[in-house]
Amino acid sequence: MLPLVFFIKWPDFLTYSKGINEFKFKLGLTNLMPYKLLLSEEISPAIRRIGHEQLTKARRELSSTQNIQAGVHKTRSCLKRFRSLLRLARPMLGEAVFRKENKRHRDIARALAQPRQAGALLETITKLEQRDDFSHFLPLITELKLLIKKQKKETESELELISLVSLVETLDASIERWKNRPFDTVSFECLAHGFGQTYDRGRKSLMIAIERDDNFYLHEWRKDVQQTWRHMQILTLIWPEDIMPRIRLAREISKLLGTENDICDLERFMQANKRKLKKNKKLKPLYKPFRSALRTVCRDLSLHAIERGRRLYAFEATALSDAMTVYWKTSKALQPMPNVVLELSNIKESTQGNTNQSKSPIRDSTPKPSALERMRAANAAKKRDAELKQQSRPTSVV
Repeated sequence: MLPLVFFIKWPDFLTYSKGINEFKFKLGLTNLMPYKLLLSEEISPAIRRIGHEQLTKARRELSSTQNIQAGVHKTRSCLKRFRSLLRLARPMLGEAVFRKENKRHRDIARALAQPRQAGALLETITKLEQRDDFSHFLPLITELKLLIKKQKKETESELELISLVSLVETLDASIERWKNRPFDTVSFECLAHGFGQTYDRGRKSLMIAIERDDNFYLHEWRKDVQQTWRHMQILTLIWPEDIMPRIRLAREISKLLGTENDICDLERFMQANKRKLKKNKKLKPLYKPFRSALRTVCRDLSLHAIERGRRLYAFEATALSDAMTVYWKTSKALQPMPNVVLELSNIKESTQGNTNQSKSPIRDSTPKPSALERMRAANAAKKRDAELKQQSRPTSVV
């Protein structure tokens, strides 16, 4: 029997999966909720929940001893998501609290950066080894791979020397502190303002990256793209039809820039081990052509990323943040959609009742309103409210 996801289109699958997660959370079957602001939640509890989940997951991954490299990578990813949440809620936290919390968790991520970099280098050289256009560089690639593996072992031994216990204790303190984190002000406008600040910084970073044409500025722009992408992840459910394509575009840009940065790191690693590589007479003629080929690949990746970046940052920051506020108010004003979990349970019961007949799960045939229809309904509701207020006002007596 095919899994349910085979019968659901991609945009609908997001709605189904998030509904199931929310249902499991309410039943106490899981402690994890999606990295999303749910329409059924109040803003301040939602921000505390998302932050608490990311910190708890980071602490669990850092304490894991099964696969140290994988644990470090997942811990850094959780910390990135948490710091993105801090930037989104920056107006709610206040500048002093934001800077203190951001620095604390940035320092934890930096302590784990070196072990992760060795793993990234090994992944990059392995991908280049599989490319047909790099096949004539295989002797040099093989030698580089051996040097990277040696460095990886050294960094793993360094990781054991790092006081992971102190990092875990820092995360424990953050978890306790975040549970009851007070906010200066609580409103969606604050989140929209935080989103707009990050988006505007990304637009400026893009312009600088185009002007300077250097890996350092492309890497700085990538950080802003990732922040914007994660902000949109949190805000997805307020208007999925508009936000999901932006998330896909931001992810694509981040992936292109990430590959470009990994190749630049490989080139820097080559430069650091230049003497070792050139000692081998067979490898010396391949050194310069290989570096030139790497730069060509980086150039192509950066051009593709910039092309997509112009689309992602086509809007002014204030226009997009204002749109997010409108989306939030409209979605909150509209009645909730049919219960997804209820539909899934009905499908399950029908399939269990008649096992001989293969039935594909069919969603409710009732047509759902489009984005335009939802906007019109919200505007009509506002107009009716304004008319009722006007009629209820007492008439002045002359």
